[in-house]
Amino acid sequence: MGAPMPGFDLPAPIWRSALADVLAAFQAWPRILYLAWGDTVARYRRSLLGPLWMTLGAAAGGLGLGTMWSYLFHVDRENFIATITVGLLVWQFIAAILVESPTLFVSQATLMRNLRIPVFYHVLALMARQLITFLHNSVVIVFVLWAWSSHSTHLLLSLLGALLVLGNLLWMSLLLALLGARLRDVGPLVQNLMPLLFFLTPIMFKPQALATHQWMVWWNPLSYMVCILRDPLLGEVPAAFEYEVTVLALVLGWALSFSLFAWRRARLIYWV
Repeated sequence: MGAPMPGFDLPAPIWRSALADVLAAFQAWPRILYLAWGDTVARYRRSLLGPLWMTLGAAAGGLGLGTMWSYLFHVDRENFIATITVGLLVWQFIAAILVESPTLFVSQATLMRNLRIPVFYHVLALMARQLITFLHNSVVIVFVLWAWSSHSTHLLLSLLGALLVLGNLLWMSLLLALLGARLRDVGPLVQNLMPLLFFLTPIMFKPQALATHQWMVWWNPLSYMVCILRDPLLGEVPAAFEYEVTVLALVLGWALSFSLFAWRRARLIYWV
């Protein structure tokens, strides 16, 4: 297992050890953010605009697709551009974490074998990298809301939605990483499911547009995450059941993923 890093000695019993692993990873959050920012900058070294290329790409995609599809669907262009741009950026953040999670521990196998650091550290590192990308792209969201949205933003609801989305993404990433380390088929399965889930998530439309067929959207758990984060930014208040389902998923998801984590954490090194 290699020599432990300072401050990362964990207790023996599996439940306390698993909890200590998670807490130790959160204590290293400043270090994780620093390294994640370094990785982001390194990708754009010798580039004139650097990480701003991410922002420009997000702006071009949202404005281009929003303008073209507003004509195809015969809807109000300004509101549609705001809806699809914010929805796409939220979706890209969620999808990037879910697609990378099944191979997370496998890709960090060398580090896990040679340094005794918290396992949950890698989950937070993935979250930090994608969160930095999303915060870069949030410049586009601010501009689009200012230029094309006629509604005021519900800031507190947006922050609540962001916290619920981050909490759910953490347990989803941990669960997929554990399953992906044990079963290599999980990665391709998630990659093939994401395009289908994209069309079942209300990104290019609002659930109300489906009328009596809204159930197709609400069977998709990612729909709740997109709606509670996007809709308050567009001046809309999500329905109470959207928050209820998201909170329920948060509680049950963490119970499941943490139980599996505590049960199989010691075996993880042999899987990767």
